[in-house]
Amino acid sequence: CWDPRGWFWNVAQAARDQIVMMEEGIDFGDYTSQTLTTKAWESYDLGDTDAALIYIKKCISLYEQEALKQQTKLNNFAPKEEAFNYWALNDVGTCYFIMGKIYMQKNELKKALSAFKKLTENFFYSQCWDPRGWLWKPAIAAQTEITKIQSILASQSRNKNEINMKKARVPEFYYISRIALSKKSKGGDKVL
Repeated sequence: CWDPRGWFWNVAQAARDQIVMMEEGIDFGDYTSQTLTTKAWESYDLGDTDAALIYIKKCISLYEQEALKQQTKLNNFAPKEEAFNYWALNDVGTCYFIMGKIYMQKNELKKALSAFKKLTENFFYSQCWDPRGWLWKPAIAAQTEITKIQSILASQSRNKNEINMKKARVPEFYYISRIALSKKSKGGDKVL
């Protein structure tokens, strides 16, 4: 549908958004990447990770393509005075960071790892404004989280392998013990 303000909009998507907003108590506001990212942070900070994920997914669905275009224009982090020109990149990158943190909190480590890797591989030069007065780099912070997750997953894998090996030995041990016991009983030894 053509909006007289100069763009097309999708009526079916707007209806789906209205349903989500009514059912979940979500308000997408003006649909800007800044609003969606801010609402994602606020929801996350309040512990409402389900709402945060809804805002995150909306931001990503609307602005990821623009963020990818903005990423290709950079070969380093934009200086502070130019950083806000990369609004889609910054907000989408930040959303992937929040998503990763949410999945870590939910102990869904593979999903967290996927979100952090998507950030570091596709939106590396994103920056996030901290209300305390500086820009920080979500992809750099994500690299630390990736290392943590990989360490946890490797440890879980080792523990799982050890448990599987112990399980594999139990039947063999049991079988050998049963043979030894039966030989003792045939030879006149008393079996307890």
